[in-house]
This record gives sequence, structure tokens and C-alpha cells, in this order.
Amino acid sequence: MFLSDVIAAVVFILTYPTLNFILQIHLYSEVILEEVEKGILFLRISSLLIGLSSLKYYRGFLSEKKKSYLDNKYFEKFKEFK
Repeated sequence: MFLSDVIAAVVFILTYPTLNFILQIHLYSEVILEEVEKGILFLRISSLLIGLSSLKYYRGFLSEKKKSYLDNKYFEKFKEFK
């Protein structure tokens, strides 16, 4: 029993820096992951806002093009009826 305790203590002492390093990486990774998630959320929200504003501009541009196309189309039909 005493020999197994000594072996366990030696193994623990030898592996403690590695275990401590792994534990620190795990703790820091949780903090880093939270920060990354916040950053990703910010990027998603900002890209969504940019997309919505560009979509609004594009829809306005298309509606103007559509209006001019329809005006020209009806103007051509109106000329045919005259």
C-alpha cells in the first residue's frame, strides 16, 4: 500500500504541470469561447443590418426600374391604340 501511494504521488508530481496547464486551457477556452460567441453575435447582427439596408436600397432601385419599364410598356401599347 505504501509503495502504491509513493508511485501515485510521484506520478501526480510529474504530471501536475501538464494537468494544471490543461485545466488552465480549459478555463481560458470557456472565457475565449464566450468572447468569440459575443463577437460572432455582433458580426451576425451587423451583417444583418447591412443586408437589410442594402436590400431596402436595392428594392427601391428595382421599383424605380420596374416603374420605368412598365411606363415604357404601357406607352408602347398606348401608341399602338392611337
